[in-house]
Amino acid sequence: FQLGGTEEEVRDRELLLKELKEKQATYELAKAKFEKVDESYKAIQKEHKDLVSKASEMQKEIHEAQKAHRQFEMQIKQLKLHKDRDEDLKSILEDMKEDLALLKEE
Repeated sequence: FQLGGTEEEVRDRELLLKELKEKQATYELAKAKFEKVDESYKAIQKEHKDLVSKASEMQKEIHEAQKAHRQFEMQIKQLKLHKDRDEDLKSILEDMKEDLALLKEE
C-alpha cells in the first residue's frame, strides 16, 4: 500500500486526517459530557428512588399512628361509657338505700 500521490492528494489526505482528529476530539468531549450527565442522572434517579421509599415508609408510619389514635379514642369512649354506667349504678344504689331507709322507718 503506497501513500504517494500528487501534491493535491497529499493535501486532501492531510486535510481529511485533520478533520478526522477534530471530529474525534469533538466526539471524545461529547462522550465525556454525556458520561458526566449520565452519572448525574443516575445519582438523581437513585435519590428519587430513595425519597419515594422514605415517603412510602413515612406514609405507612402515619397510617399506623392514625390507626393507633383511633383505637385510643375508642378506648377513651368505652371508659367514659363505663364511668357513666358506674355513676348511674351508684345513683340507683343510693336511691335504693334511701328507699330501704324509708321502708325501715315505716
